[in-house]
Amino acid sequence: MIYYGLTEFICSIEEIRDEIMYCEARGDNARVYLTNGDYWHLTCCLGRIEDLLNNDDFFRCDKSFLVNQCFITGVNFKTNLLILYNKTKTSECYIKIPASYRALKKIKTYLREKGYEILS
Repeated sequence: MIYYGLTEFICSIEEIRDEIMYCEARGDNARVYLTNGDYWHLTCCLGRIEDLLNNDDFFRCDKSFLVNQCFITGVNFKTNLLILYNKTKTSECYIKIPASYRALKKIKTYLREKGYEILS
C-alpha cells in the first residue's frame, strides 16, 4: 500500500518509527519504506524526514538514503553497500543500499563500538 501526505506522516511518525527500514530521496520527493512492504510517498526532501525522525537509530549513509541502523545486518566495504534484512510473517528479504566512503567509516566505528569484528 502506498501512503501520501506529509501531514499524515508527521502525525503517525511515533507509531511507525520502529517499522521504518529506510528512506530514499527521489528528486524533490522522498519515499519511506516500512517493514511490511508499504511505503510513504512524500513531497519533501530527505533532510526534512531526517529532521522529523531525529533519532540516533537513523543514519544518513548517502545523499539519497537514510537507513534505520537496527536493520543493518551486513556491510560490503568493497562494493560500498549496506545490507538490510527484513523478515515478516510471510516473507524475508535482503536490501542493498549504497553508502558513501565517509559513511562506511562511520559504520565501521559504530560496529566496533558494538563489539563486532571488522574483517578487511
